[in-house]
This record gives sequence, structure tokens and C-alpha cells, in this order.
Amino acid sequence: MKEILIKNLFNYKRTREILYSIIKHKNLKRNNFLLAESSRRKSISIFEFERLAENIPNGYFHPNGDIQLYGFYHVLLQYMGKKNLPNNIAQEHGFIFSSFVHKHFTFADTILTFSDYREKYINNEYPLKNILKVGPYIHYANDLLTEYEYRKLKEKNGKILLVFPFHSIDGIFSDFDSKEFLEIIEENRKGFDTVIVCLYFKDIQLGRAKTYVDNGYIVTTAGHANDAFFLNRLKSIMQLSDYVISNGVGSHVAYATYLNKKITLFRQKTTFRDEEGHENNENKKSLTDISKHWDEYELIQDVLFRILNGEALNNDDQEYLNNLFGIKYIKTSDELCRSLKCN
Repeated sequence: MKEILIKNLFNYKRTREILYSIIKHKNLKRNNFLLAESSRRKSISIFEFERLAENIPNGYFHPNGDIQLYGFYHVLLQYMGKKNLPNNIAQEHGFIFSSFVHKHFTFADTILTFSDYREKYINNEYPLKNILKVGPYIHYANDLLTEYEYRKLKEKNGKILLVFPFHSIDGIFSDFDSKEFLEIIEENRKGFDTVIVCLYFKDIQLGRAKTYVDNGYIVTTAGHANDAFFLNRLKSIMQLSDYVISNGVGSHVAYATYLNKKITLFRQKTTFRDEEGHENNENKKSLTDISKHWDEYELIQDVLFRILNGEALNNDDQEYLNNLFGIKYIKTSDELCRSLKCN
């Protein structure tokens, strides 16, 4: 009965605004800590991965879920020169390589995503919502590194091979044959001066950086999921690289495509297991839903592994990637402001 009452209340825009305001005020201290901690970490070297991977507690600064992750909310504010975004917008936190759509966009009027590919599936789930396609999110992020810092790191590290291992998330561990993956890295490092491995914060917390450090690679991370400068840091890390390799598909493929980085994917068997004590984690529930869309996921994976195989892309393959990730939907600051009806 309580859940039905709350759901009915949230159907009214004015009620939503009042409730959001109350919740935001109650969480003000946590939100201020998140921003202060993110700002402090901005000055930490991108190679101090253990410090960057430390948890940052959730802060409540926007009512619609995923837009609070990976710094995208703050990236948009900076891009548009605004202090707040409208309460009625939501966003897919990254590129989803299947027909899966999250269930938590019910009370948003506008949903941000990458491309026509994602719009099609979101419309199936939310036919009355406004879908705003904005292309790869990394476009909207400023580089974290200054031109001087970038130049010095390139002088020191030379030609860089950037590696993205398939990552775990809170509640779910991903496992693959690390020995086999190290062999893949070694086979592809010829002609490069430095190998940099970009790990997701969860895998650093699990102690998985040691494998790469012990093999002489430099480890970095874009930071914790709640870090307001996650996307900024990731953009700088990717801009440093000369070539990208990975053993799985993820948003990094979209971002490498947009940043004109050559990327090669290597197929490896990956298994998932629950994080002990986190069996009821939201990510676990989402994975159960995602598994219902596995056929579409495998279909698009097969296409990407075929295209991104180390060979030069032909025009058709490049056009496929550009369309998949919505490159043509990149918005200027003014276009974005008008689309989101910002004040």
C-alpha cells in the first residue's frame, strides 16, 4: 500500500519537485563531501590508482539515478555553464550493447542516450518519453590534464598502448584467464614504449592491479563511480594513448571511436559470480534482467569483434560505428541547453 501511495504521489510533477527538494536538502552534507572529495582527487596523479579507487559515498544531487554516476551531471553543468539541471531528465550511464533498458526512468520526462540504436529500445519501454540523443558522453568532458602535463607524460612514456580489461562491478565479479590476457598484451606491445592498464575502481579494490604491476605495466583508473571528474580523467587517459586494446565491449569502445583511437578487441571467455554478502545488490538484479537480452548482446558483440580486429576500418565499418554510437548527435552547448530547457 505504501509503495502504491508513493508511486501515485510521484506521478504529480509538483509533488515530485517538493519531495526531491526535501531529499536533496537532507543529503546536502553528503553531496558537499562528494564534491569536495572529487575536487581533492582532481589534483592526484592519474597513476595513484589506489587512492583514486577509494570509495566515495553517494551524494544526492539529482533525482534521476544514473546521471549521478561517472561525473556526467557535473560534466554537463560545466559544458553548458549552468549551476543545476532540470529535475525531469535522466540518462543511461553508459552505452548498453543490447536491447536492455533500465526500469528506473519512470518519473523522468527526458532520457539522454547515445544514438538511434539505443533510442529504439528505450522507446519500446517508454513510448511517451522524450529521448534525447547526444552521442558519446566523453565529448562533453574537459581534459583533466593540462597541455603541459600531457606533453610531459608523452615525453616520458613515448608511444602508449592502453589496455582496458573487462571489469567487475559492485555486487558482481567478472573473471577471465588473466595469464592468457597477459599473453595478449605482450603479443601486442611490440612497437610501444609503455603499456598502461586502465582498471575499473572495483577491480583495484579487489587487488587485481598487482598482476599488471608485477608485469611491468603502469596502472591507472578513471576513479570511483561517484567521482565528479571520472569522465574528465578517462578522457585524458585515452588522449594519452596511441592504441587501445580490450578483451570486452564497453563504453570505452564508443569513446575510442569518437576520439579517433585505433582499438582492437580480443575475445576471451568471461564468467560472473556474486560478491559475497551483496547478493541483493541492484547490479545483481539488473544482470538478471540483462540476461533476458543476451541474444542481442552477443549479436552486437560478434559484429564489433569482427570489425575491431586490428585491421584498418573500411568506410562501411567506420560508418557503422559512427551510427551505433551516435557521433552525428553531438550537441553544442546552446543546442543542449535548448533541448533540456535549462534556465
